[in-house]
Order: sequence, then structure tokens, then C-alpha cells
Amino acid sequence: MIDLGIAFEALYLPDTRDELTFKLGVRAAWYLEKNKDDRKKLLEEFKAIYKCRSTGVHEGYLKDTVTVNGETIPIHQFIERTQELCQRSITELLEDGEYPDWNDLILGE
Repeated sequence: MIDLGIAFEALYLPDTRDELTFKLGVRAAWYLEKNKDDRKKLLEEFKAIYKCRSTGVHEGYLKDTVTVNGETIPIHQFIERTQELCQRSITELLEDGEYPDWNDLILGE
């Protein structure tokens, strides 16, 4: 989870380190999903990802389960889902060939 959190920071937060959880979730949700409901779900998933990362870094362990959008998931399954999101993020950024202008993306340009 720590390495995946670092990977997401590198993908979505190359320019800043403040308000990491919110910025990470919002940028990922807007970049990876097209409709409001899917974005809301993904935002919550990224909040859980960052919380797991922080727990691992600051407390030295991960809980056995993670609850996201009302679903309790075993940590090994959550890590697999997180890895898939990371791979999807990398693939889409490589296909686009550059980072989006995050302000334009979020504001609807």
C-alpha cells in the first residue's frame, strides 16, 4: 500500500503536497471516470487508499479489512484493486502522452 500510495502521488500530485487525500481523490476520479456517481465512488476509494498508505507509513501496519462505499473488503483484495487502479492510471497517462491540466480537467474543459 505504501508503494502504491507513492505511485499515485507521483501520477496525480507532481506539483504539490498539500491536501493530498482530497487532491488525489478528486484528480483520479475526474481523470478515470466520466459520470458523477462513478466519480463519487472512486473518490471514496482513493480516500481509503490514502488512509491505508498513511496507516502503513505512520503506524507500521495495515488492518485486515478496508471499508469503501459501505463494502468491507479483505486487505489483500483491496491491494489488488488498488494495483489495478494504478495500472489503469499509468496506461491512460501514457496513452494521453502528457499530464492533463488538472484545473481544466476538473472545471470541465
